[in-house]
Amino acid sequence: SVDGAAATEQANVHADELVERGREGCGEEASPRTEENRMVEQRTLFMLSSMRADSTVLAPRYLLGSPLASGAEGVLISAVERRQRRRVVIKKRHISSVEAAEGCTRERLALTELGAHDNIVTLIEHIRSERWEFFVLERMACDLYALITSKDTPGISESQVRRVLRDVTHAIRYLHAQHFSHNDIKPENILLNFEADQVTVKQAKLTDFGFCMRHGTSDMLTNRGHGTDRYMAPEVWLCCCQTSVNPRPTYDAAAADVFSLGATLFVALVGQFLPRRVMLDRVMNALPLSAGIRKLTLQMLENKPADRPTIRDVRLTGEQPIDYSIVDLFAGLEEADQEKQEDEDEELNTLTLLSPLKIDGKDDVPCPSPVFDTEISPFK
Repeated sequence: SVDGAAATEQANVHADELVERGREGCGEEASPRTEENRMVEQRTLFMLSSMRADSTVLAPRYLLGSPLASGAEGVLISAVERRQRRRVVIKKRHISSVEAAEGCTRERLALTELGAHDNIVTLIEHIRSERWEFFVLERMACDLYALITSKDTPGISESQVRRVLRDVTHAIRYLHAQHFSHNDIKPENILLNFEADQVTVKQAKLTDFGFCMRHGTSDMLTNRGHGTDRYMAPEVWLCCCQTSVNPRPTYDAAAADVFSLGATLFVALVGQFLPRRVMLDRVMNALPLSAGIRKLTLQMLENKPADRPTIRDVRLTGEQPIDYSIVDLFAGLEEADQEKQEDEDEELNTLTLLSPLKIDGKDDVPCPSPVFDTEISPFK
């Protein structure tokens, strides 16, 4: 294999070549300075900066593999540590704004201060360069979202969901006990390892602490709205919407974490995003689930924070889980809808109100709160 110094030199030469090509292709004489040209040039410079960071910072210590995922401000890269031959994942974030820098600081402080925990992803190393920050993390098999969407049949079995819920609950309990809130719990931020059969979930770990907040007191009140819209609690939605109010209304971040975990639980069981609140009870009662997990999910998704269980109270009984085919379930729901016909103007049926997950993991279309009608206060 090529040693670190040689890899660095090769990458730098290649980057210099691309810089020269970029100057030739993006100069004033080559084309007018249209918006499209500016975007292409910015992206080219971004890629060159990324390559230089990889070659000068990462290549001496890590053998870099292919990207696993990418976003607006960073990328996940598979890699192998050269010295110990350990497989890792490198989360590379571009410090392009104050907000991005603050997110990196929050994640670094959270992972450093929380320390080792069986259900929190392990930070192996943190590296910072002029424009980039690198989080070297332990490698897991996949995330929960990938498992949910990996089959023709959406969702995963109740048995699997119970294993994931057990581990993630342990992680959130530890966070809250240390006065941290995660603020972005969702399937993409739950990593999984499997048993030898490569099917049964062995361990789940919480990751991505870019929105994590440290609270000075145990009440964990905040007026900073963070998260992913499909998994946000109603009170977080209201906080985000009050852009003209100063100060913004406060909410309990611990209770919001419980709601997001409940939304994750629903997506894992059903393979669909949350319907509006008016349909949630009907959907959950139609699912052939054990009484314990049905009751717990509905409690966690209560609109009023005070009506939700605390993370200490999120636990399941030892009852036998019920595993089912979601395709057969939807067929049964559709047949029941056709037979009912109590009101010709009845709202859309359960199947059409559920929002299908996108297999590519992208959902960039803005949407209203998935849990309550925006015209109606969720606290009534």
